[in-house]
Amino acid sequence: MTSAAAASHSELAVPLPGRAPGDRTTIRVGQRGQVTPFDRPASARRSGQPAGNPARQASRGWLMVVDGAPGADLVAVADHLSAPGRGLTALSGRLAAAQSADEDENRSRWLAQAAVVRGLREPVVIVRDWLSALATAAALAVRDSGRRLDARATWAQRCLTAGLLQIADVYVVLDLDPGESMARMTAVMPAGDPWRDMVVVEQLRAFWLSPAAALRPYPILSDALGALRLERLDGRLPAGTIARAVLRPGDPG
Repeated sequence: MTSAAAASHSELAVPLPGRAPGDRTTIRVGQRGQVTPFDRPASARRSGQPAGNPARQASRGWLMVVDGAPGADLVAVADHLSAPGRGLTALSGRLAAAQSADEDENRSRWLAQAAVVRGLREPVVIVRDWLSALATAAALAVRDSGRRLDARATWAQRCLTAGLLQIADVYVVLDLDPGESMARMTAVMPAGDPWRDMVVVEQLRAFWLSPAAALRPYPILSDALGALRLERLDGRLPAGTIARAVLRPGDPG
């Protein structure tokens, strides 16, 4: 790759859940947010299947995102939802990494998540996505006057309009009383961490009460989220109970 090409985009080699061991596809993420899956899985090359471009395919897989209050065990719920026999595939590894201090890396990952879900065309569950990142930014707006939220929401509107991001079929939100969240986070996070700030925790909870209302200054996002399917459950419940409760008749799994 030339230095000029390297400067114009970043690349993520990501595994394909539910496929043959070792199968990976490479996602190229351009500076303007465009995503190009330009390499097909090894098994597809061996079998002679035609190379496709998932980013340009109209159909996509079914997506469930697990999110919620600080201190809630999101990973345990996702593990139950993707257990053998459930019918849901969990994205893992770099696709499921926590938010980074490098915003370009975060954006590449969110775009790659969407591209892989489109390409899989099968039910997928993941812990947090790009909307989760907006929720985090909205909660932290009291600390940075909303600068991060504005940057992320403006970017998300552009990508959503271009078809590079998608709204999940269902968001599973594990709710905890802010006092309960604070108690859990105090045990695991150092003093001064924003998730030990009651105001921040309360703002995150307020976002998930109505994402469309929280993003009203960004009309493209607010309108798109108006029909959002949000399953709010008590985050104190056992993970298996939550996993059984969120799936409706007709849902995969």
